[in-house]
Amino acid sequence: MAELSYSVLFVCTLALVLTINASTPVDTCDEELPVNCCNGTNGLVTAPYPWLDSQSPAGGPDANPDAVVCVLNRTSHCLVCRLNQTAGLTNISTCCTAGTNVTNDTMFGGPLPLNEYLIGELRNLTTEDMYYDWYDLYPRHEDNNTISYYHYTERTATGRSGLNFHLGQRSSGCETYNPATDENDCWAQTMAVLDLGNMTYNDANYSGFLYVLDE
Repeated sequence: MAELSYSVLFVCTLALVLTINASTPVDTCDEELPVNCCNGTNGLVTAPYPWLDSQSPAGGPDANPDAVVCVLNRTSHCLVCRLNQTAGLTNISTCCTAGTNVTNDTMFGGPLPLNEYLIGELRNLTTEDMYYDWYDLYPRHEDNNTISYYHYTERTATGRSGLNFHLGQRSSGCETYNPATDENDCWAQTMAVLDLGNMTYNDANYSGFLYVLDE
């Protein structure tokens, strides 16, 4: 199978970040990448139902005009991130995300649970043989009476923790390919958009919001 021209974006847990290295690629050969998953998708600059601005602990995009707004559609594997304040199609990134053979979103390695998340600022890990970037995700409490977000390392009601965005690698027939590194690299585009986002919640800085939908 020919190598696909776009890179892969994974949503996973920090445990994967800490164990990956330059000689140990992530093996996703049980799940093929979708093709053209984001065709015609421009993302959102407002909070989708059921995560309305009025019910968001941080006020949603409406109260944070400089935040990035990302929408991940789990069914189509499409992630679109764009600046809240941008009415046109500038400062926007679209990525087809790698799926997983774990379908239960309460399990480690499963898809991101449906929710509103705060997206942290850029973090990185540097070792002798690698440089690794990621963004922490902070899920909103499921209990509407708890108007706040889980800490990155805090377990949610279903037991998930350490959720984040990072660049991964893909396999075709278990023969691993590296992600694209040219100007069409969607991870670099996504990082560029996320790094433009700016919002504050409880005296901490974030890049913006992520909304996970089943579409």
